[in-house]
Amino acid sequence: MNIAFIGVGGIATRYLKAIDAMADIRVAAVCDLNEARAREVAEPLGATVYTDHRELYKQGGFEAVLICIPPFAHTDQETMAVERNIHLFVAKPVALTMEKAA
Repeated sequence: MNIAFIGVGGIATRYLKAIDAMADIRVAAVCDLNEARAREVAEPLGATVYTDHRELYKQGGFEAVLICIPPFAHTDQETMAVERNIHLFVAKPVALTMEKAA
């Protein structure tokens, strides 16, 4: 399975370590506003780098996405995955309010 990461700081590093031990999962793409950090993570994985999640979704090439960004930064990352029938895992609260989560 090819997966993508949106956000590669903090908690994402723990998920990346766990995924590294799984032979049947490949990190195909990483997206982070900090391009240098995204490149640092992507290079050893052979993953494509993005700084805009919309471009990540536009290019595709993955079946699941791990969203590892702070709650205040959530905009349409989850809904874009759902609209494209991409499995998703959200590492942190999906929203800061129940209204936004709904």
